[in-house]
Amino acid sequence: AGHFLTEYGEQIANILKINVSSIQLNDIKILRKSIDTRNKKNILYVYNVAVDLKNDDYEKTIVKKLNNKNIVLYLNHEFNPIISKLKNNNSVIVVGSGPAGLFASYILVLNGYKPIVIEQGEKVENRINTVRDFSLNNILNVNSNVSFGEGGAGTFSDGKLYTRTDSKDCLNKFILKTFIKFGADEKISYDYSPHIGTDILSKIVINLRNEIIKLGGEFIYNYKWKVNDSEYGINSNKKIILAIGNSSRDTFIDLYNNGFNIIPKDFAMGYRVIHKVDLINKGIYGENYIEVAKKIGNANYHLKYHSDKYNKALYSFCMCPGGFVINSSNSDKFLSINGMSYNKRDNMYSNSAIVINISKDDFLINDNPLSGVLLQEKIESISYKIGQGNIPYCKFEDFLNKNNTLGCVENTEKMFYNKSKYSKEVVKIFDNVFKFFDFSKLFIEAMNYFNTVIDGFSDNDTIVAAVESRTSSPIKIERNKNCECNIRNVYPSGEGLGHGGGIMSSAIDGIKVALNIIKDIEG
Repeated sequence: AGHFLTEYGEQIANILKINVSSIQLNDIKILRKSIDTRNKKNILYVYNVAVDLKNDDYEKTIVKKLNNKNIVLYLNHEFNPIISKLKNNNSVIVVGSGPAGLFASYILVLNGYKPIVIEQGEKVENRINTVRDFSLNNILNVNSNVSFGEGGAGTFSDGKLYTRTDSKDCLNKFILKTFIKFGADEKISYDYSPHIGTDILSKIVINLRNEIIKLGGEFIYNYKWKVNDSEYGINSNKKIILAIGNSSRDTFIDLYNNGFNIIPKDFAMGYRVIHKVDLINKGIYGENYIEVAKKIGNANYHLKYHSDKYNKALYSFCMCPGGFVINSSNSDKFLSINGMSYNKRDNMYSNSAIVINISKDDFLINDNPLSGVLLQEKIESISYKIGQGNIPYCKFEDFLNKNNTLGCVENTEKMFYNKSKYSKEVVKIFDNVFKFFDFSKLFIEAMNYFNTVIDGFSDNDTIVAAVESRTSSPIKIERNKNCECNIRNVYPSGEGLGHGGGIMSSAIDGIKVALNIIKDIEG
């Protein structure tokens, strides 16, 4: 803060039309830091800051006098995680140790409860080695992999930490502070698009788990939970938080067969596209992209295209600057992919999913709420076959000319975390899948439109990999205002059961569920 005051104190004082001496020394707080790239010849940092003046009454006067919508009184709302009024050690079963499960458990132990965390996969230290073994040797552990295990699917992703939920002002701040407490850089508290990366996130998960254990929690790994589990199931007379991931298909079936109120939910599917970081950096930063990237890192992008003809949106999802494409399969004979990056985001390629919104009308069969799961399995089975177990990819030129065979691409080990296979069959994965639209045509339309935003985005040698099928869960379990579902004492939480959409929103939901359980128990 002191450095920031020295560098920008006079500018802040000029904006407020006061003398810099009126500002409380060493008490300027950066609330948000973003980048304005609209003028590529003059790329700017944009700061949102909180300034404390020596005279508190003077602050109200200044705000009223300036009458500027960008200058308001700062209200520092803090979230208090401790609401328990009783000294108790009630145990709560938490199924899953992703963001929802971990933060629900953290809130519970802070309030004196003793959560028992059930995880079908390994603790994150062992899970990292298992995922690495899969990448090198294609040896898949169906219970512990990119999708399953401590930390959740987000552990092997870009580690993005932003959300659009209504609770972001206080709960979002609390979660970011918790990440910082357990090992993240303080800058995530104000970066407009904060991220951690796989390498840092895994260390934070370990530290958070150890704190939960220290405060009375318990972790059970390599244990497959079932609805009628003799010790931890719905007849245990304990509160159960279901924080399973969106790939937990056998558990979805178990829940459905045992009377849980599951409904189908819209989601999205598509491909991952891969470009050299220089192409993306130049498109976002302009001609001085090399110098700019050295200062602020590889460029991010958010793209969206709408087809009026089919009323369909195609958009970029989980963009990974300087990252890899990773095989996120968790079952034999099925293949899905995701993007992953390390904290520095310094790989020579960037990737992003280009997906299309899939509505219930596109996949619902005989009112079966698991129809979306069946669609995912169909697409992933095709992807597995054409890649022969490896990540299938081709060039964008193959989409424009399906009869053209271009052969493999060099240096794919820099693009993919796992083994890959060139196949022009990638272009046919979505053929004849949807009744109301041609996926490939819409994909080409969107790519060509995105090329008008970022020059070179749809070049012939752009790499297209398959298949991005698990952007979010295709199901949802409804719950009441206390977050309890139709099965007594069971509280669905997080992305897997339709109540989150990433690390932050899932963590927020886990906190909300834990607080509601405490209220239910204590009245």
